[in-house]
Amino acid sequence: MSDVVAIIVTFNPSIEALEEQLKCIEPDCDAIIVDSGSAAELVAALRQLFTAYGAVELLELDRNYGIAYAQNRGVELGQTQFPNAPYRLFLDQDSLPSSTMVATLRANLDTLAAHGQAAIGPNLQDSISGSLTGFHQMNRWRWLRLQLPVGSGAVVEVAGLNSSGLFVHKNTLLTVGAFDESLFIDHVDTEWSFKARFAGVKLFGVADAVMRHAMGENTINYWFFGPREMPYREPNRHYYLFRNSILLQRRRYVPVVWKLWNVFKLILTCGFFCTCTRERSAQFKQMLRGFRDGLFPK
Repeated sequence: MSDVVAIIVTFNPSIEALEEQLKCIEPDCDAIIVDSGSAAELVAALRQLFTAYGAVELLELDRNYGIAYAQNRGVELGQTQFPNAPYRLFLDQDSLPSSTMVATLRANLDTLAAHGQAAIGPNLQDSISGSLTGFHQMNRWRWLRLQLPVGSGAVVEVAGLNSSGLFVHKNTLLTVGAFDESLFIDHVDTEWSFKARFAGVKLFGVADAVMRHAMGENTINYWFFGPREMPYREPNRHYYLFRNSILLQRRRYVPVVWKLWNVFKLILTCGFFCTCTRERSAQFKQMLRGFRDGLFPK
Protein backbone atom coordinates (compact mmCIF):
# COMPACT_ATOMS: atom_id res chain seq x y z
CA MET A 1 0.00 0.00 0.00
CA SER A 2 1.27 3.45 -0.96
CA ASP A 3 0.52 6.73 0.81
CA VAL A 4 -0.45 8.29 -2.57
CA VAL A 5 -3.59 7.42 -4.52
CA ALA A 6 -3.63 8.47 -8.18
CA ILE A 7 -7.12 9.13 -9.57
CA ILE A 8 -7.02 8.71 -13.35
CA VAL A 9 -10.01 9.68 -15.47
CA THR A 10 -10.33 7.97 -18.86
CA PHE A 11 -12.59 8.26 -21.89
CA ASN A 12 -11.66 6.20 -24.95
CA PRO A 13 -7.99 6.30 -23.94
CA SER A 14 -4.89 5.11 -25.71
CA ILE A 15 -4.20 1.90 -23.80
CA GLU A 16 -0.49 2.10 -24.63
CA ALA A 17 -0.22 5.65 -23.24
CA LEU A 18 -2.19 4.70 -20.14
CA GLU A 19 0.02 1.68 -19.49
CA GLU A 20 3.10 3.88 -19.83
CA GLN A 21 1.58 6.26 -17.28
CA LEU A 22 0.88 3.42 -14.85
CA LYS A 23 4.47 2.20 -15.17
CA CYS A 24 5.72 5.70 -14.30
CA ILE A 25 3.63 6.05 -11.15
CA GLU A 26 3.54 2.41 -9.99
CA PRO A 27 6.53 2.69 -7.60
CA ASP A 28 4.93 5.64 -5.79
CA CYS A 29 1.16 5.27 -6.13
CA ASP A 30 -1.83 3.05 -5.84
CA ALA A 31 -4.28 3.98 -8.58
CA ILE A 32 -7.98 4.33 -9.27
CA ILE A 33 -9.05 4.41 -12.92
CA VAL A 34 -12.48 5.98 -13.41
CA ASP A 35 -13.66 5.24 -16.94
CA SER A 36 -16.37 7.50 -18.35
CA GLY A 37 -18.20 5.08 -20.64
CA SER A 38 -15.46 4.19 -23.12
CA ALA A 39 -16.06 1.90 -26.10
CA ALA A 40 -16.55 -1.77 -25.18
CA GLU A 41 -13.23 -2.94 -26.62
CA LEU A 42 -11.34 -0.29 -24.65
CA VAL A 43 -13.15 -1.19 -21.44
CA ALA A 44 -12.04 -4.79 -22.02
CA ALA A 45 -8.45 -3.58 -22.39
CA LEU A 46 -8.80 -1.51 -19.21
CA ARG A 47 -9.92 -4.63 -17.36
CA GLN A 48 -6.75 -6.37 -18.53
CA LEU A 49 -4.68 -3.48 -17.14
CA PHE A 50 -6.67 -3.77 -13.91
CA THR A 51 -5.62 -7.39 -13.54
CA ALA A 52 -2.00 -6.75 -14.63
CA TYR A 53 -1.35 -4.02 -12.06
CA GLY A 54 -2.08 -5.18 -8.53
CA ALA A 55 -2.53 -1.72 -6.98
CA VAL A 56 -5.22 -0.50 -9.41
CA GLU A 57 -8.95 -0.18 -8.82
CA LEU A 58 -11.24 0.20 -11.85
CA LEU A 59 -14.55 2.04 -11.67
CA GLU A 60 -16.66 1.74 -14.84
CA LEU A 61 -19.27 4.46 -15.36
CA ASP A 62 -22.11 3.75 -17.78
CA ARG A 63 -21.51 6.95 -19.76
CA ASN A 64 -19.53 10.17 -19.82
CA TYR A 65 -20.81 12.43 -17.03
CA GLY A 66 -17.83 14.78 -17.29
CA ILE A 67 -14.41 14.98 -15.69
CA ALA A 68 -15.63 16.56 -12.44
CA TYR A 69 -18.17 13.78 -11.85
CA ALA A 70 -15.50 11.14 -12.52
CA GLN A 71 -12.99 12.85 -10.22
CA ASN A 72 -15.54 13.04 -7.42
CA ARG A 73 -16.38 9.35 -7.76
CA GLY A 74 -12.66 8.60 -7.68
CA VAL A 75 -12.26 10.59 -4.47
CA GLU A 76 -15.14 8.68 -2.88
CA LEU A 77 -13.72 5.32 -3.94
CA GLY A 78 -10.33 6.33 -2.57
CA GLN A 79 -11.87 6.93 0.83
CA THR A 80 -13.23 3.36 0.97
CA GLN A 81 -10.50 1.41 -0.83
CA PHE A 82 -7.43 3.30 0.41
CA PRO A 83 -8.56 4.93 3.67
CA ASN A 84 -5.07 5.16 5.17
CA ALA A 85 -3.42 6.86 2.17
CA PRO A 86 -3.21 10.62 2.92
CA TYR A 87 -2.38 12.01 -0.54
CA ARG A 88 -4.33 12.27 -3.80
CA LEU A 89 -2.86 12.80 -7.28
CA PHE A 90 -5.22 13.59 -10.17
CA LEU A 91 -4.22 12.60 -13.71
CA ASP A 92 -5.69 12.79 -17.19
CA GLN A 93 -5.30 9.72 -19.38
CA ASP A 94 -2.71 11.37 -21.66
CA SER A 95 -0.42 12.80 -18.97
CA LEU A 96 3.03 11.28 -18.46
CA PRO A 97 4.79 12.09 -15.17
CA SER A 98 8.55 12.03 -14.95
CA SER A 99 10.04 9.27 -12.80
CA THR A 100 10.67 11.67 -9.92
CA MET A 101 7.49 13.78 -10.13
CA VAL A 102 5.43 12.07 -7.44
CA ALA A 103 8.27 11.96 -4.91
CA THR A 104 9.12 15.61 -5.59
CA LEU A 105 5.52 16.72 -5.14
CA ARG A 106 5.09 14.70 -1.95
CA ALA A 107 8.26 16.11 -0.37
CA ASN A 108 7.30 19.68 -1.21
CA LEU A 109 3.73 19.31 0.01
CA ASP A 110 5.00 17.99 3.34
CA THR A 111 7.17 21.09 3.71
CA LEU A 112 4.41 23.51 2.73
CA ALA A 113 1.78 21.82 4.88
CA ALA A 114 3.74 22.83 7.98
CA HIS A 115 2.61 26.41 7.27
CA GLY A 116 -1.06 25.71 6.47
CA GLN A 117 -3.16 23.80 3.97
CA ALA A 118 -1.78 23.75 0.45
CA ALA A 119 -2.18 22.10 -2.94
CA ILE A 120 0.61 21.83 -5.48
CA GLY A 121 1.13 20.95 -9.11
CA PRO A 122 3.92 20.00 -11.52
CA ASN A 123 5.69 21.93 -14.23
CA LEU A 124 3.68 20.95 -17.32
CA GLN A 125 5.43 20.33 -20.62
CA ASP A 126 3.17 20.32 -23.66
CA SER A 127 3.54 16.87 -25.22
CA ILE A 128 2.88 18.32 -28.68
CA SER A 129 5.09 21.44 -28.79
CA GLY A 130 7.56 20.42 -26.07
CA SER A 131 7.37 23.84 -24.41
CA LEU A 132 6.72 24.43 -20.72
CA THR A 133 3.24 25.88 -20.28
CA GLY A 134 4.08 27.78 -17.09
CA PHE A 135 1.89 28.89 -14.19
CA HIS A 136 -0.41 31.86 -13.68
CA GLN A 137 -0.01 34.52 -11.01
CA MET A 138 -2.06 37.57 -10.09
CA ASN A 139 -0.29 40.89 -9.58
CA ARG A 140 -2.88 43.52 -8.68
CA TRP A 141 -4.77 43.96 -11.97
CA ARG A 142 -2.44 41.82 -14.05
CA TRP A 143 -2.88 38.13 -14.86
CA LEU A 144 0.65 36.89 -15.56
CA ARG A 145 2.19 33.71 -16.91
CA LEU A 146 5.27 32.60 -14.97
CA GLN A 147 7.87 30.19 -16.35
CA LEU A 148 9.77 28.08 -13.81
CA PRO A 149 13.00 26.62 -15.28
CA VAL A 150 13.44 22.93 -14.63
CA GLY A 151 16.34 22.40 -12.25
CA SER A 152 15.88 25.74 -10.49
CA GLY A 153 14.35 24.18 -7.39
CA ALA A 154 11.72 26.95 -7.37
CA VAL A 155 8.44 26.49 -5.51
CA VAL A 156 6.21 29.49 -6.17
CA GLU A 157 2.71 30.44 -5.05
CA VAL A 158 0.38 30.52 -8.07
CA ALA A 159 -3.18 31.52 -8.87
CA GLY A 160 -4.39 28.18 -10.19
CA LEU A 161 -3.42 24.58 -10.88
CA ASN A 162 -4.19 22.23 -13.74
CA SER A 163 -6.42 19.32 -12.74
CA SER A 164 -3.96 16.83 -14.24
CA GLY A 165 -1.06 16.76 -11.82
CA LEU A 166 -2.97 18.29 -8.90
CA PHE A 167 -1.41 16.86 -5.72
CA VAL A 168 -3.21 17.40 -2.45
CA HIS A 169 -3.85 15.94 0.99
CA LYS A 170 -7.24 14.26 1.26
CA ASN A 171 -8.17 16.53 4.20
CA THR A 172 -7.66 19.56 1.96
CA LEU A 173 -10.18 18.09 -0.48
CA LEU A 174 -12.69 18.04 2.36
CA THR A 175 -11.89 21.67 3.19
CA VAL A 176 -12.36 22.89 -0.38
CA GLY A 177 -15.26 20.68 -1.41
CA ALA A 178 -16.09 18.64 -4.50
CA PHE A 179 -15.26 19.44 -8.10
CA ASP A 180 -18.18 21.22 -9.78
CA GLU A 181 -19.98 18.57 -11.80
CA SER A 182 -22.21 21.11 -13.55
CA LEU A 183 -19.19 22.37 -15.53
CA PHE A 184 -18.67 18.94 -17.15
CA ILE A 185 -15.16 19.58 -18.53
CA ASP A 186 -13.53 22.98 -19.17
CA HIS A 187 -12.56 25.23 -16.24
CA VAL A 188 -13.26 22.50 -13.67
CA ASP A 189 -9.72 23.00 -12.36
CA THR A 190 -10.05 26.81 -12.56
CA GLU A 191 -13.19 26.76 -10.42
CA TRP A 192 -11.65 24.38 -7.86
CA SER A 193 -8.48 26.47 -7.64
CA PHE A 194 -10.38 29.69 -6.92
CA LYS A 195 -12.63 27.90 -4.45
CA ALA A 196 -9.52 26.57 -2.71
CA ARG A 197 -7.94 30.01 -2.48
CA PHE A 198 -11.21 31.41 -1.12
CA ALA A 199 -11.13 28.70 1.57
CA GLY A 200 -7.61 29.73 2.60
CA VAL A 201 -5.71 26.98 0.79
CA LYS A 202 -2.52 28.18 -0.91
CA LEU A 203 -1.55 26.85 -4.34
CA PHE A 204 2.04 26.26 -5.45
CA GLY A 205 3.84 25.31 -8.65
CA VAL A 206 6.93 23.10 -8.38
CA ALA A 207 9.62 23.68 -11.00
CA ASP A 208 11.40 20.35 -10.70
CA ALA A 209 8.30 18.14 -10.78
CA VAL A 210 7.85 17.71 -14.53
CA MET A 211 4.97 16.11 -16.40
CA ARG A 212 4.22 15.87 -20.10
CA HIS A 213 0.63 16.81 -20.82
CA ALA A 214 -1.39 17.52 -23.98
CA MET A 215 -2.86 21.03 -23.67
CA GLY A 216 -5.03 20.56 -26.76
CA GLU A 217 -5.62 18.25 -29.69
CA ASN A 218 -2.95 20.14 -31.61
CA THR A 219 -1.05 23.41 -31.42
CA ILE A 220 -1.44 26.40 -33.74
CA ASN A 221 1.39 28.94 -33.91
CA TYR A 222 0.52 32.61 -34.38
CA TRP A 223 1.95 36.06 -33.81
CA PHE A 224 0.49 38.57 -31.35
CA PHE A 225 3.12 41.02 -30.13
CA GLY A 226 5.55 38.10 -30.41
CA PRO A 227 5.30 34.38 -31.31
CA ARG A 228 2.61 32.50 -29.41
CA GLU A 229 0.88 29.13 -29.39
CA MET A 230 -2.85 28.40 -29.33
CA PRO A 231 -4.12 24.92 -28.40
CA TYR A 232 -6.55 23.68 -31.03
CA ARG A 233 -10.00 22.62 -29.80
CA GLU A 234 -12.95 21.06 -31.56
CA PRO A 235 -16.10 23.25 -31.76
CA ASN A 236 -17.92 21.31 -29.03
CA ARG A 237 -15.07 21.99 -26.59
CA HIS A 238 -15.50 25.71 -27.23
CA TYR A 239 -19.13 25.36 -26.20
CA TYR A 240 -18.04 24.32 -22.70
CA LEU A 241 -15.17 26.80 -22.59
CA PHE A 242 -17.47 29.74 -23.33
CA ARG A 243 -20.40 28.51 -21.23
CA ASN A 244 -18.26 27.81 -18.18
CA SER A 245 -16.33 31.05 -18.52
CA ILE A 246 -19.58 33.01 -18.35
CA LEU A 247 -20.79 30.92 -15.40
CA LEU A 248 -17.58 31.69 -13.47
CA GLN A 249 -17.94 35.40 -14.21
CA ARG A 250 -20.98 35.35 -11.90
CA ARG A 251 -19.29 33.73 -8.88
CA ARG A 252 -18.07 35.98 -6.09
CA TYR A 253 -15.04 33.86 -5.11
CA VAL A 254 -13.58 34.18 -8.62
CA PRO A 255 -11.00 37.03 -8.68
CA VAL A 256 -11.91 40.14 -10.67
CA VAL A 257 -8.53 40.15 -12.41
CA TRP A 258 -9.25 36.68 -13.83
CA LYS A 259 -12.69 37.81 -14.98
CA LEU A 260 -11.16 40.72 -16.90
CA TRP A 261 -8.41 38.56 -18.41
CA ASN A 262 -10.95 35.88 -19.29
CA VAL A 263 -13.13 38.33 -21.25
CA PHE A 264 -10.08 39.35 -23.28
CA LYS A 265 -9.13 35.70 -23.89
CA LEU A 266 -12.66 34.81 -25.03
CA ILE A 267 -12.58 37.66 -27.54
CA LEU A 268 -9.16 36.54 -28.79
CA THR A 269 -10.27 32.89 -29.01
CA CYS A 270 -13.43 33.79 -30.92
CA GLY A 271 -11.55 36.05 -33.32
CA PHE A 272 -8.85 33.47 -33.94
CA PHE A 273 -10.98 30.36 -34.46
CA CYS A 274 -13.69 32.17 -36.42
CA THR A 275 -11.23 33.58 -38.93
CA CYS A 276 -8.18 31.29 -39.02
CA THR A 277 -9.71 27.79 -39.11
CA ARG A 278 -11.61 25.90 -41.78
CA GLU A 279 -14.56 25.12 -39.50
CA ARG A 280 -15.12 28.75 -38.55
CA SER A 281 -18.91 28.53 -38.88
CA ALA A 282 -19.20 25.53 -36.52
CA GLN A 283 -16.76 27.16 -34.09
CA PHE A 284 -18.79 30.37 -33.97
CA LYS A 285 -22.10 28.53 -33.49
CA GLN A 286 -20.76 26.54 -30.53
CA MET A 287 -19.16 29.60 -28.95
CA LEU A 288 -22.41 31.55 -29.33
CA ARG A 289 -24.42 28.66 -27.87
CA GLY A 290 -22.04 28.42 -24.93
CA PHE A 291 -22.22 32.18 -24.32
CA ARG A 292 -26.02 32.02 -24.35
CA ASP A 293 -26.21 29.03 -21.99
CA GLY A 294 -23.75 30.72 -19.65
CA LEU A 295 -25.96 33.84 -19.47
CA PHE A 296 -29.17 31.85 -19.17
CA PRO A 297 -28.31 28.49 -17.52
CA LYS A 298 -30.81 25.72 -18.06
